[in-house]
Amino acid sequence: MSRLQLQLKLAATRLEILRKKEEALAKQARRTVSFGLKTYSSTLARARVEPLIMQDVYMELLELLQVDAEILANRTSILEKRGFNSEANWKSSLYHILAAAPQLPIKELKFVHDFLVRLYGKDFTQLTDPDLSKNDVQFYQLLYPPIPSEELVNGYIEELRRTYFPEEYQKEEIPSSREVEDLLPIAPSSQDTPAPSSTQDEASKTNNLPQSTSSASEIPSSEINNSRKDTNSAPSSHSQPTTKNTVPPKQSNSNKPPSFEELAARLENLKRT
Repeated sequence: MSRLQLQLKLAATRLEILRKKEEALAKQARRTVSFGLKTYSSTLARARVEPLIMQDVYMELLELLQVDAEILANRTSILEKRGFNSEANWKSSLYHILAAAPQLPIKELKFVHDFLVRLYGKDFTQLTDPDLSKNDVQFYQLLYPPIPSEELVNGYIEELRRTYFPEEYQKEEIPSSREVEDLLPIAPSSQDTPAPSSTQDEASKTNNLPQSTSSASEIPSSEINNSRKDTNSAPSSHSQPTTKNTVPPKQSNSNKPPSFEELAARLENLKRT
């Protein structure tokens, strides 16, 4: 393990320890400020909350630099052989470490910065980003954080109240169905909407029917009933003939031969004549 790789791993460990320490201090500071919000004025509350926001930004910067130091620790062989290429996909990690080393109280990062300056000499400029504020805006705002806006401070105060005093925080009420109907515009019903021109024309045609239909409605009901009876009694030409269940006639006995008694009766009649 080279000395550069060792210093980068020590820097990653130091950044992690410093970040956890800042998290513990920030948690205690949030609790103290949140309990003081009941007595603080609005101006004093904003003044106490702004350092908390800056501390959160600082912890995010430490976490990002920890990842960058671990990435560079695996690529020290390329840096020591002066084989760094500006098209490398890990160049942003090197830019971050070299830009943050003079700003942070971490001696391992300063050693890495000075070691690369001596190693590259005049070519050290290719390891840095000359316009970091435009090429990497997110990291630049973490390294040089701006003053928190008023909206951000007010939102942070509300989150503190919501976290530490949930029972006193005014909860958002869900509107009822009637309130929603009052707030939202209701679409007009079909009865309220005017009929289209085509339906209006049809309605006018039905109103202007010929007078024959109106006169037909004036016929007395008795005549209508009589006409219905006549039509029902008269057979229609299109009606099918009704089939009756007729019994077939009995066949006569003339075809049968006469019996002995009939023959005897016929002979007696002939004798009498």
